[in-house]
Amino acid sequence: MRLIIVSNRLPFTVSFKNGAPEFKPSAGGLTTGLWSYLERKPAGESVRLDFLWMGWPGATVPPEHEEPVRAYAAATPYRSNRIKVNPTKKDSRTRTRMRRIPLSPSNQT
Repeated sequence: MRLIIVSNRLPFTVSFKNGAPEFKPSAGGLTTGLWSYLERKPAGESVRLDFLWMGWPGATVPPEHEEPVRAYAAATPYRSNRIKVNPTKKDSRTRTRMRRIPLSPSNQT
């Protein structure tokens, strides 16, 4: 059985420094709360739980950096799949509004 987690954020955050992607674990309740569960071995099993975490990496990823971000997301322990999100505009509270995102294979990277 495989658990699929779909959330607004991935368990890591991408930022860019000097034109290169940097990765750090996401801070927050969902990541913190689920991580110990996801990394445990079920009783009587020799392997950890099979899961896939889908979400946004915390930044818009330029095309030239998509492959390193994709590789990092797929690497253990994260086993993640980035969903591309295009910001439309910022409201008066500086929160980015996002377009509706269909969860189709063509939208996943």
